[in-house]
This record gives sequence, C-alpha cells and structure tokens, in this order.
Amino acid sequence: ALMRRACADSALVVLLRPQAEQHASWWRFENGAHAWARSMGMGEDFLPAAYPPRTFREAQELSRSERVRSLYEEGERAGVAIATGGMLSGLRAAWLPTFLLPFPGGQLAAFAHMGRYAHNAQRFVDSFGSERILFVETSELRRPERFRAAMSRLAAHLSRNVAGLCDGDRAKIEAWGAQMPPHLNNVPALGPELDPTPEDLAELQRFYAEDNQRLSRFIGRELAWTAKSAEARGS
Repeated sequence: ALMRRACADSALVVLLRPQAEQHASWWRFENGAHAWARSMGMGEDFLPAAYPPRTFREAQELSRSERVRSLYEEGERAGVAIATGGMLSGLRAAWLPTFLLPFPGGQLAAFAHMGRYAHNAQRFVDSFGSERILFVETSELRRPERFRAAMSRLAAHLSRNVAGLCDGDRAKIEAWGAQMPPHLNNVPALGPELDPTPEDLAELQRFYAEDNQRLSRFIGRELAWTAKSAEARGS
C-alpha cells in the first residue's frame, strides 16, 4: 500500500529464481561477508544471539521458527499501521524499528518468508493489478535467445504501463538484448564443511513445491525449474 501510494503508475518486474539456488547464494554471500568482517578485525557484538547459524540446515530451521514468524508478523502490523494511518500517525511512525530492518532476525532468517514467491507477489497484485507486473525467470537471462525475448517482453510491458514511453525508448530496451548482461555476484563455494548438500537442496524443492505450483497458476505458465525437476523424475 505504501508503494502504491507513492508510485501508483509503476510498472513492476519480478525476477524469479529457484529457491534452492537463491538460498545457497544468500548463504554463501552472508558467510563470505562475515569472514571478510572478521579478517578486518570487526566485532560481532551487534549480531543477534546465535547468528549467523552454523550450518545451511540450521539457517532453514531458523527461518521457519516461531520466533522469526512472530518478527515478520510484527513487521507486517507495523507496516500496515504506517500505510493506513492518517497524516499525524504517519509523522509519528514514519519508519520501522531497526530490529525489523532490513530482514527481521537477519538475512539468513528470511529464507522461508522470501522464498514464498506466490504469497509475496500477491500483495503487489492486490495493490497494482496483475497487468502492471512482469515475471521473468533468471534462466531467461542466461542464454542469448531467451535474453533477447525477455528484453522484448520488458519493452512491451513498459510501453503498456509507463506514460510517455516513446518508440525510441522501446527500441533502446529491445537493443539491450543484443548482448548478454554481466554476472556480477557469482559467489564462490564455501567448501564442504559449509556448502549446502544435495539433500539440503532437495529438501528445499519439496518445501516450496506447493507455493511453486501456486506461482505457476499465478503467472499462467510452468516455471522452468519445476519443469526441469519433473523431467528429471520422469527419466
């Protein structure tokens, strides 16, 4: 509701990535950041108790815990209070408390909430309408022909929803598809003691299966990563 109030005519793009791939990337990035901080002599007294989790599996359990669920519910209530309050209440509570930012309980506690794509996208559909949202899978950005098609879809999406976008602007967007984008955040593996196991990743596929089915119905097509998994099971 706050975004709708600020930018009612927005054209939104939702980038979709397999949850197992996303979570593994976040896990590596966060652990790499902590390792860098320690190497620089930075303290850790600002971190929540028992954070970061010791293993990838423990991070999943933390993100699904009652404590983290309660934090997100508190954040939702605080956000609604700001969005629905009058001008005076907005001035009094124009921001969320710091313990709810940017991810309540820490980034690695966000897995289970951020991975529920259909659930999270619903609030934007409710606020903006499905016609203002374009869903793109990261797999579409990794092969030249699919990247070109994705840029054409983006150009058409913006043309429909952004006032004042001229033919020249659309041509520039489509021209982006002529070259592949750089991969800027390819986080290296952490090693066997920290990296998620194949069993960990398979468990995530099962955990998000229902939400991914809902997402496929939501966007009107099967997700590339769920189709690939189904094909592998059938072979």
